[in-house]
Amino acid sequence: MRISISLAAAAFLASSASVTAIPVQLDASAACPAVELISARGTTEPQIPGSYVLNRGPLAAIARQVPNTAIYNVVYPADTDFNTGPIIGANDLLARLNSRIVACPSTKFVLAGFSQGAMVVQRALPQIPTAAASKITAVIMFGNPNFDASGPCADGTAKGRGHRGTPIPAEWQPKLRDYCNSGDPVCAGGSNWLVHAAYGNGAAANKAVSFVVSLL
Repeated sequence: MRISISLAAAAFLASSASVTAIPVQLDASAACPAVELISARGTTEPQIPGSYVLNRGPLAAIARQVPNTAIYNVVYPADTDFNTGPIIGANDLLARLNSRIVACPSTKFVLAGFSQGAMVVQRALPQIPTAAASKITAVIMFGNPNFDASGPCADGTAKGRGHRGTPIPAEWQPKLRDYCNSGDPVCAGGSNWLVHAAYGNGAAANKAVSFVVSLL
């Protein structure tokens, strides 16, 4: 299928572009970090070590600035079943969040999703109870298939470029940013897969890091 080949190519390009970056150390243990970054990878990215775009890009940069930060990779197929995959991912994200909030009441959480992983995050948001939502400091998404270009959370060079996606619930808007750059085939209707693979570095990643750190 053409889209699966293209997505695989995008994932390869993302991994190649990020090879010299420092990955966030994985930590799924019972220890409670000050901040836990919950990372939902994009289509065809590996479960381990997780998203090259997120974990070696903005999340690594956040971890370098914020002491005692750990990461959890959402467990889901990340294949080309875009109907079932986000449901599985959202369920895992919710289970992780609910269990960790009980075990680690002082931990702050950041949700991050790339490509199909953004669908995972966005699907989970309305299902997060108010008490749990208060523990989530920030949400960042990149290359989101449901990107709403005219929404209040839109950012990146495709902001305001006419792509109508799924609106972000009002209660999440102050602490959520959704980044999409012009030319991205997934979020902006473009044709340049290099754009889709490049969110690990550049202006969007830098803005996301600054946004998250400012809220922590």
